[in-house]
Amino acid sequence: MHKLLLLSGALAVAVSATAQNGANWSTGAGSITTIQFAGGSGSAPDAVARTPIEAAIAFKKWCLDSGGDPALAAAEFQDFGGAILPVSGGKDKPPAKLHIYNGPGAVVAQTDGFFAVPQAQCNVSFYVPALPDKAEMQEAVSALFATPPTNAADAVKKNGKPNKRYVPTWEVTDAKGNVRLITYSTLGSGFDAAGNRVMLVALFNPGATR
Repeated sequence: MHKLLLLSGALAVAVSATAQNGANWSTGAGSITTIQFAGGSGSAPDAVARTPIEAAIAFKKWCLDSGGDPALAAAEFQDFGGAILPVSGGKDKPPAKLHIYNGPGAVVAQTDGFFAVPQAQCNVSFYVPALPDKAEMQEAVSALFATPPTNAADAVKKNGKPNKRYVPTWEVTDAKGNVRLITYSTLGSGFDAAGNRVMLVALFNPGATR
């Protein structure tokens, strides 16, 4: 097992391109962090072109159809040609358990929660040649789940102006009947690592921390 070494991050903090082998984590409210660990085995994957709907479908398969079960997620990702990189460590008791699956142009990251990211989650960081339009990404996720964002009303302020801090969020049910909160972020190369990324996140146990 690899051991966690250093927490780096929240939004604009620069970290090594090899941090977490390209994995990213959501701390809620649209904030993203990365973790460096001893013994990391590689850098972020090379970019692979994917349409927003292709990314959304893959995310659903790996994070929602597995019902949050790391073993099932691993099996799904192995079918895609990914390599499993389980990581444990940190100061939590029991130790934090991070499941990271690397594959062509994508990294699946799953945890029950740890000191920097208390909310359990499964997310996929898609490394792409160019970032998609945010509106296209929102349309793709809405089409996949056949519903607009649950917080769509928050996209516009009371004064009629766009809410610049708006983060589209969908409340959906996974394969095991669990409620998940779905969000996404688009991160340009140089934000905290090399490579343009589309990150889709399924937060487990909405409103609670673990």
